[in-house]
Amino acid sequence: MIQFSELTENARIWVYISNRFISPEEQKTIYSKGSTFLSTWAAHGADLKAALEIFDNCFLVIAVDEDNTSASGCSIDASITFLQSLEKKIGISFLDWQNIAYLEEQEVKLTNRNSFASAIKENKISHQIEVFNANIKTKKDLDSQFKVRLTESNFKNLLSVKS
Repeated sequence: MIQFSELTENARIWVYISNRFISPEEQKTIYSKGSTFLSTWAAHGADLKAALEIFDNCFLVIAVDEDNTSASGCSIDASITFLQSLEKKIGISFLDWQNIAYLEEQEVKLTNRNSFASAIKENKISHQIEVFNANIKTKKDLDSQFKVRLTESNFKNLLSVKS
């Protein structure tokens, strides 16, 4: 495992939004288990140059420098198995695509898709808020595309939710 800061901007990333904030003790567990996993993570027998980072106590990012070795289907499956074991160990959800994170008054808020849609419908959430885009693909995207306005996000369809 290498440090996240050592990866190039072109490193491939996977962003996982947790369903709740991760405690400092849980973060220690994640980094420890992550270090063990990443030190043996490979694609077709070739070691992957990879890093793991937690941002804002709720985003788990796994990154791979694919300049040398690209992640394969089997190695990506192994990362999902790793995440499932983390979920079970600390009682948190990273793999639920319904998890949504957004900024409200410069504070990260976590919710699920149904609650988010209801809050929008009830005008409890401004259409101008920023949401976090977990579909970004590179480390560079963390700076340019990770936070986007709701109206420009994958969730913009929720703005037309009717009762």
